[in-house]
Amino acid sequence: MAKSVVFSGVIWASIQRFGNLAISFISNMVMARLLTPDDFGTIGMLMFFLALAQTFVDSGFGAALIQKKEITEEDTSTVFFINMGMSLLLYILLYVGAPYIADFYGIEVLTPLLRVMGFTVLIQGITLIQTIQLQKKMNFKTLSICNLSGSFVLAVTGITAAILGCGVWSLVIRSLAGAATTSIMLWCVSKWRPSWIFSINSFKQLFSFGGFMLLSSLFMAVSKNIHTMIVGKLFRPSTLGNFTQARTLRNIPTESCSAVIAQVLYPDFSNHQDDNGLIKEKLEKSAYIISYIVTSMMFLCILIGDPLIHLFYGGQWDEAVPYFQILCLGGIPLCLQDININVIKAKGKSGVLFTCNLVKVVIYCILMVIGGKLWGIYGFLWVMVFYSFFAYFVYAIVGTHYIRTTIVRQLLNMMKCCILAGIPLFLIMQLKTLMPSLHIITQIIVYSFLYVTVLVLASLICRSFPFNYLKSNFKLKK
Repeated sequence: MAKSVVFSGVIWASIQRFGNLAISFISNMVMARLLTPDDFGTIGMLMFFLALAQTFVDSGFGAALIQKKEITEEDTSTVFFINMGMSLLLYILLYVGAPYIADFYGIEVLTPLLRVMGFTVLIQGITLIQTIQLQKKMNFKTLSICNLSGSFVLAVTGITAAILGCGVWSLVIRSLAGAATTSIMLWCVSKWRPSWIFSINSFKQLFSFGGFMLLSSLFMAVSKNIHTMIVGKLFRPSTLGNFTQARTLRNIPTESCSAVIAQVLYPDFSNHQDDNGLIKEKLEKSAYIISYIVTSMMFLCILIGDPLIHLFYGGQWDEAVPYFQILCLGGIPLCLQDININVIKAKGKSGVLFTCNLVKVVIYCILMVIGGKLWGIYGFLWVMVFYSFFAYFVYAIVGTHYIRTTIVRQLLNMMKCCILAGIPLFLIMQLKTLMPSLHIITQIIVYSFLYVTVLVLASLICRSFPFNYLKSNFKLKK
């Protein structure tokens, strides 16, 4: 695939990702001042079940279509009807199971909330093919416009509903409005329409890869969302609300960087799946650069976490500050995890990916329950940090094995980035004890300026490859 196409994909994927994050963040910041931690915690209790349902809607066929070099009308139409049937079945299950989920948490209002919010599963089922085709063609420009439109409507609708006093229902309304807008946009811009075709051969061929991808994605969804169920069950809704806000804020730098690269690298890896040397080069370079960016941002977030949360969310979210700082440590390996997963997927090793996900989910669930039961919410948080590193090791070892290399280079580069970013963090933490009390905005500005200044100086002295690479590309664009 031409470098210009990949570069264009990175640019538009970046616009989509960071645009969505900006809109979502502003919306979340405003609504955090209009709603309470209990409201966010109540909705957070439903996210585990919605995430599982949305994973089943994909059924692994989306990844199978991207991985397949040539797709036919039989393939797309077959997957479309499978997704439609699956989404309808899952909504029925959510509707019927809502009262039992409400009983599990002991909160009655969860029943109507889940039954209404479950419509997002139906909406997702009718737009998967349009999204996959745009990704397959590397047409991230159109995909970005559609998703950004949905995010904008989501933000406006949610804030309006919160101002009107809808309370926790405003979080449901905004999800439905955003999903519906994105769906309408995708159907309007896409020329594809389903044909009345259902091919058993296409189903079997795609399921041979997609079946394991479904199971892998299912365990991935469990590992990424099981914490909401455990925290919601073990602790108060307000604790889950604070945890959710802290994790959401932490995920802005980690998931944004890794998702932009991964969204482009998976189809790019798939198109070069037989060239191990090229994939190795792309993997190591991307991992090094992302490590530098995300590690620097995570350490900066730890430094300014207290004033940052007070500025964005207000004093009612004080409990979220230490949660946020601990989670930032676990955010460092997350930036590399998805890249290695995409190598495994591109090599067609969906069965291996399933096994990895199964093992780590079982370990994750056991450790989280033990941590939460024995040491409370902080034990739970430190388990999450440990798990982030464990999951990265698993995926990196497996991913590098299939391109005939090792994890050593990635680990060394990550350590270099941690040491480099740790220098300004350590120095400024010492200075903070000597500085007078400052306004929260002044704290953020002063600490951020000092951190970036020391980081740049350290990067220049150490001749950091990621820093020099980013600097040279910035100069070229100017």
